Amino acid sequence: MLQSPAVSESVSTTLSRCVVLAGGLRASSLQSLCRASVLDLCIRPGVTVLEHVLGRVASFRRAPGGDLAVAVVYGEPVVAPTPGPACAGLAVSIAAEPRRWRGPAGLLLDVCDDMGPDQTVLVVEGARWYGSAIASSLEAHEAAGADVTVVRAADDSPAGVYLMRRSALDLVPRNGFMDLKEQFLGKVLGAGKAVRVHEIPEGRALGLRSLADFLVAARLEAGAPPGASLIDPGAEVHAKAAIVSSVVMRGARIGEGALVARSMILEGADVSAGAEIVDSVVDAQGSRRAQGVFRALLAHEEQS
Repeated sequence: MLQSPAVSESVSTTLSRCVVLAGGLRASSLQSLCRASVLDLCIRPGVTVLEHVLGRVASFRRAPGGDLAVAVVYGEPVVAPTPGPACAGLAVSIAAEPRRWRGPAGLLLDVCDDMGPDQTVLVVEGARWYGSAIASSLEAHEAAGADVTVVRAADDSPAGVYLMRRSALDLVPRNGFMDLKEQFLGKVLGAGKAVRVHEIPEGRALGLRSLADFLVAARLEAGAPPGASLIDPGAEVHAKAAIVSSVVMRGARIGEGALVARSMILEGADVSAGAEIVDSVVDAQGSRRAQGVFRALLAHEEQS
């Protein structure tokens, strides 16, 4: 049974490595709509999803005098994220998975195979919005003497964050596929290793898999109410255009009389005068309509 560990204030711990899982095997509906890495989308003006995630990682305690190595790893058909500005205390690299068809657990073994058995690795799902700090999970992990710690949000949903001893990955086969949540964790428990749960005290951790997910996360990041629109100061929106429950990014242009509802207008997109854009993502190449956005937004708001 998974158990939540008690946290000791006196424990001092450091991370050896962080792996940001940027996706692979199958593109999410959001990436398919955007034709870009979800990690490249701006969750708030001037800050991409990847920069948001790295900001959470940077708050973890690390060895003095050195940067924490952060490997951002993606696999086909997921698009490679774009390197952003340097983040203090982090040495970030972006690379394709070393071998295909390995699954998340197999990828972790491949990327962390050179680590010592008792070193600690932080695993973070990259296509997520984290509504509160996650660094307390490291102290809880070490205080409990856990082999693997699974982090969950205050609403009991998975946070997409794991801490593990490198030795736990010895249970992963060196060839073939293994996922993280079911196969790997099941094998760790079956081997009698210590698996614990740590709950972050507040906030949500939303997976960014759909257009509705992103619209909700962007509003939460901005502290805006449900249904609000978010318009980057660098966007050009005509005074007679109507923007409803949408996100308009820097460099986008919205013409006179245009209607944009429950949609995301990406950088460089041009919505012509009088156009009606509903439940869609628009980039410089045109518009792609999503499915079920209205119902999904309602479901998110009921959870808030």
